Amino acid sequence: MIINIFKSILKSPKTGWEVLENPSNTSKNLGIRIIVIFSIIAGLLSLAGIIIHHNESTSIAIRYFGFTTIKWMLSLYIASYVISKLSKGFKGNLSVDRTLVVVPVCASFLVFFSSLTYLVSAAQVILYSLSTIGAIYFYFSIVMLSGIAKERIPGFLLISLLIFALIIFIVEMVLVVIFNIPIHL
Repeated sequence: MIINIFKSILKSPKTGWEVLENPSNTSKNLGIRIIVIFSIIAGLLSLAGIIIHHNESTSIAIRYFGFTTIKWMLSLYIASYVISKLSKGFKGNLSVDRTLVVVPVCASFLVFFSSLTYLVSAAQVILYSLSTIGAIYFYFSIVMLSGIAKERIPGFLLISLLIFALIIFIVEMVLVVIFNIPIHL
């Protein structure tokens, strides 16, 4: 089911979000599964990159795995909840269940490409640039699913992206201390 959702949305960013009109495609469990899958993939990419390219110990690589995995799990879940609540302030109707699918699908570009920088550090600028594609998909999801008036969408999009960035920043700062991540990497 997750693959079908991604295929539909990636094929057509404007109309592919129709797949989420089906209530079974917006269940909380589906959203959480998407978050867990992408968080683990991000953690594995960081683990491999730390071991292969940074010549660090396995202990540090495992801490990076935990740090990256938990960072994305918390960030995506919290952002989904906050963006759902924010839509109500913009007179929209994004449910938490639907947002738990929309946010991880759109953020999957950021999660994947930013984690891939551990493996291909020479291409960081290109990879981070590619991760912005998710913002385009997020725009189309808002237009299609949120019920927010067209004139309010740019403000909602901007505030949502700023909140998402702030959530990632705060979660990273807390987890860096918890996992004792070295600064020199």
